[in-house]
This record gives sequence, C-alpha cells and structure tokens, in this order.
Amino acid sequence: MSESGLPGVRPTNDQGVSGNTLQVVTSSRADRLAGQAAVGLAVYLALSVLLFRLRTDYNFLRTEESDYAVGRWSPLMDLAYLVRGACSAAVVLALSRSARPEARSRTGEGLLWVWAVASALLAFFPSDLEGQHPQTASGGVHLILALAAFLAAPAGQLCVGWRLHADVRWRALCPVLIVLPVLAAGAFVLTLAAWLAPGSLDGLWERVFLGLVLAWLLVVALRIHGLYRIALRI
Repeated sequence: MSESGLPGVRPTNDQGVSGNTLQVVTSSRADRLAGQAAVGLAVYLALSVLLFRLRTDYNFLRTEESDYAVGRWSPLMDLAYLVRGACSAAVVLALSRSARPEARSRTGEGLLWVWAVASALLAFFPSDLEGQHPQTASGGVHLILALAAFLAAPAGQLCVGWRLHADVRWRALCPVLIVLPVLAAGAFVLTLAAWLAPGSLDGLWERVFLGLVLAWLLVVALRIHGLYRIALRI
C-alpha cells in the first residue's frame, strides 16, 4: 500500500508513459503543506500590496514594513506577519518530510524555525515609529524579533540549500537555493546600513531582503510539490 492509500501507486516525477494516459494527482502530507505555503505566500503578498495602496501617506521606498503595523490599518499588517510565519513553518515541515535524511540540515531547519516564529510574534509587538519618544517596551521587543528573524532566515536557507546537494532530486536546484540567501544576506547588510541613516532607502532594501527570502521559500514549496506528484493509469 502506497502513501497515497492506493496499491501499486508510488510518487514520481513522470507525467506520462508511452502508450498510456496518466492522471496526475497529489497525495503526501509534505505536498499539502507545500501547497498551503504557496497559498500563504500569495496572501502575504496581497496584504502587502493592499497596505501599500491604503497607506498613501507612506513612502514605499523609505518606510519600513513594521511602520504599517501602527495606525488604523495595523490589523492587516499583523495578519500579514502571522501568515508569513505560518507559511514559513509549513515550508520547513514539508521540507523535513520530503528531503532524504542525509540531505537535511537540522541547523538550517532550526534557523528557519526562528525566522518563522519570530515573524509571527511580530504581530503582537508593534514597533516604534522613526523618531518616536519615548520608545516603548513593545518596540524594543519588535526590534529584537526582527533582527533575530532577519539574521536567521538567510543563514538557515544557506545551510539547507548547501546540504540538499546530497539529495539527487534537489541537486539541480541547489545553485538557486544558495544564491538567493547570499543575495538576501547582502540586502540585509544594506538594510542595517539604512536603519542607521534615517531618511534613507530602508524600506526598499528591507523589501528586497524579504522578497529574496520569500522567493526561496516559494521555490522550495514548488519543488516539493513536483516531487510528490503521483501518476495513475486511467
């Protein structure tokens, strides 16, 4: 009995066999998690765009994402944080169920858990706006969580991408999974530099960083979906 619950059916990447017509369906828990992660990433992007359209008083290039969590539309930003944490966790769980044991990086997965949990917790600790005095305890916690998440994400992704080279099914994708976190690390350095220079393009570099991190998660989710297709004869 296969994991899909059907006798004689096994996971495959093939969509067709000569002389036969095949129906492609999905089955595994890892595949469902990967699908949920992809949907979550789309929801996060939609919420981010919606906030940008609603907060016309903010300069997209100079306003950090956390500033959207203050004010009238803050619940939308809080929801975006929770969605980002949830879909990141879904990718880590899916990856742990799909990669071969020798190709898993426990360190990398642990760092990605830090990213996922810290991202979700940001929803409960509003940040301080630039120049705000006095600063709040909530704003201090937000800053610590953001730094932990931003440090953990590229490091974890790099560890995972490097280790996945041991799994032949992932080998062709490894260069992408290594280059993206390296670029994200560079964007994080530029984000830090912008944080230290008020009025600079901190919003831009932060979004470049987030885009690269989330692109890595999406690539992994789509690959897991590809690994867990099941071909059935009809």
